[in-house]
Amino acid sequence: MSAFKITLMSLVLSLFLIATAQTVAPAVVPITNEPSHHMVLDNEYVRVFYVEVPPHGETQYHQHDHDYIFVTLGDSSVDSVRVGEKPAHLDLKDGDTKFTKGGFAHKAVNQSDKPFRNYTIELKKISGIQICDLGEKCWGPITEKNDWLGEVGVLMEADNFSVRRFKAKSEQAKSENASLLKLCCIHHYDYPALIVPISDIEYKEWKVVRRVKVGEFIWIDKISANKNQSSRIQVKKSVLSDWIEIDF
Repeated sequence: MSAFKITLMSLVLSLFLIATAQTVAPAVVPITNEPSHHMVLDNEYVRVFYVEVPPHGETQYHQHDHDYIFVTLGDSSVDSVRVGEKPAHLDLKDGDTKFTKGGFAHKAVNQSDKPFRNYTIELKKISGIQICDLGEKCWGPITEKNDWLGEVGVLMEADNFSVRRFKAKSEQAKSENASLLKLCCIHHYDYPALIVPISDIEYKEWKVVRRVKVGEFIWIDKISANKNQSSRIQVKKSVLSDWIEIDF
């Protein structure tokens, strides 16, 4: 065989190997095995992951089998790269909350100089979801109480859950001993609920008040909701409290 034919065959083989390598699907891991996804809650309603990707870092390709909601913690710039598709770029603001249909694999590439953080909330029971995409028309004044100011955005509604974002602050004067803490929005929970703070908030169960920071969450289960009618978010005077609430 001539040297020319050998060289030509080597070139064809090299091009074939390169083309084959480019078409091989990337390795995909279950979301529970993806290092940036930390499962913090798993029950009959949801499976919740706290996600953190370092600046200019990326996740492994991972599988989303369930429909899910993600709540963005801090402004971020990220590419979602699905297997076999072009990257989709997302510029996200603090508190942005989005719904995504499951049944795909992707990786998240952080294009920012800051960590990309969110809560990814898989929905185990879902039907008849409607998403409000009308901007300011999704929002209205909070009307449950008349002693504080605020607004509520009904972001999504389904047959078996709703997603709302609250922004509220009390305008009441101080009490005799301390700043007056007024009830906000839901007096007590008689249904399960997941609360994700966008700002630090205060949560009260009976007489115990605890501060819940950004990056933490509150789950009110069915038993607590039925028995503990003093569970509530509290709002201080002139301090904006901002949180996402998913009611089941």
